[in-house]
Amino acid sequence: MLRYMQIMLRYVMTSATQLSRDQFEQTIQEEFIDKQAQEGAMTIAQQLFLEGEIHGKQVGLLEGKQVGLLEGKQAGLLEGKQAGLIEIATRLFQRRFGNLPLDIALQLRQLSIDRLTEFGEALLDFASVDQARQWLSLSKSE
Repeated sequence: MLRYMQIMLRYVMTSATQLSRDQFEQTIQEEFIDKQAQEGAMTIAQQLFLEGEIHGKQVGLLEGKQVGLLEGKQAGLLEGKQAGLIEIATRLFQRRFGNLPLDIALQLRQLSIDRLTEFGEALLDFASVDQARQWLSLSKSE
């Protein structure tokens, strides 16, 4: 009989997802006239609610970890892309003009990925280091 009640309660609890714990306990009290059966059903119901709460927390933690991992990977990819673009811009600059001045190196580290890409393209047209500085100063105001 007890096993039957467990199966029945599991079914009711999984199919009636909008039933609160208090509503469920009230339903058990109304449906079971026999006090002993009522207490057995309540104990099983409480155990099942606890199992559901634990399962819900575990699922929530797992989903949170997965979201955090994905966000971490995306941030790492963006940082890597930015570092690669800074490296390319630095090499191109050094090949064209010699040593990269510190002020320009610091400004490159502040640029977004899109602006770094634009700087690399514009670098091909710069005739002097001053033109690079001018481009970077205009980039700050945008």
